[in-house]
Amino acid sequence: MRNFAVGIRRFPLLAVALAAALLLLLAGGGGRGVAAAPASESARPAGPCQGVNLRWPPWLGRALFPAVALPLLLAGPGCNGGSDPAASVAPAPPAVSIGGGAAVPVELALTGAQRSRGLSGRESLPAGSGMLFVFDQPNKSGFWMPEMRFSLDIIWIGADCRLVHIEAEVPHPAPDTPRSELPIYAPDAPGQYVLEVNAGDAARAGWQTGDAATFSGPGLENTNCYQLGE
Repeated sequence: MRNFAVGIRRFPLLAVALAAALLLLLAGGGGRGVAAAPASESARPAGPCQGVNLRWPPWLGRALFPAVALPLLLAGPGCNGGSDPAASVAPAPPAVSIGGGAAVPVELALTGAQRSRGLSGRESLPAGSGMLFVFDQPNKSGFWMPEMRFSLDIIWIGADCRLVHIEAEVPHPAPDTPRSELPIYAPDAPGQYVLEVNAGDAARAGWQTGDAATFSGPGLENTNCYQLGE
């Protein structure tokens, strides 16, 4: 047996081949080196990290250790008790809550190009969602409806995070309406944020001017109305 072990050390490729063959044999359950699970664990489902009690002669373990241990070390930890469940949870989307009501998930229009495009050309807006336009400073920016294919409620929110104006049931124009004939909708007081939702959503939620708005989610951390954990 000593000569056999020395030969394995001298020929590492042979050791790798023997190790692979032995592991395949043991994994198949046909070898005597696989210990049976205790009766108390017989009903436990086998998981990807469940250990196997392998028994082999000490001389064989010493001979095969370099060939088996090196690939395992290079591969890194394969079983660490399972991944952290929190790491696989997707972050909550940006959202707006008005008057303490349910959070409305929103798409964000943060840049000039995004604000100019808005929802134009879209076929629809998912029910219960909206688009939030974020401006650097309060203003009385007007909104119009070029290339819009569905009606909207438009809600202006001031820098103090209170609703300053609601333009409800704004109709979408006919496809052939010239841009010069499109009406412009503007607030009575300056607003720094504008929320667009499907027509009728504001009335169904009972939103009124003066209601407080809070923002949450990624992309809104630097706004006046951001509240962590909302």
